Amino acid sequence: MLAPPSLTFDHYVIEKTSSGDVRCLSSDGTGTTYRARDSRTDQPVIIRVFSERLLADASIQREFVEHARLLIELDHPSITRIIDTGQSGNQFFYVLQDPGGKTVEELVEELGA
Repeated sequence: MLAPPSLTFDHYVIEKTSSGDVRCLSSDGTGTTYRARDSRTDQPVIIRVFSERLLADASIQREFVEHARLLIELDHPSITRIIDTGQSGNQFFYVLQDPGGKTVEELVEELGA
């Protein structure tokens, strides 16, 4: 897993594990999801950074922005809400509410294997 080019996206700072690695929650062909903090409010958030390769085309960038606007309007208890979107350099990202809880990796780190 490669670290993102920046550990900061606007005022969102990607968290690190106790060993100093970025706190990556998932990664696939479309992008990578990290646990982060809003540096203005100190609230935990989830940030989804989309692949630069995927969004290299201007028409796909426009679709990303339109899709983000639609997703921000969704409000249902079973859906993690998108609370912000942005662009940092060539990288586009969504910011989602952190639903809380721990990842399996965090539990193993805390309790052992």
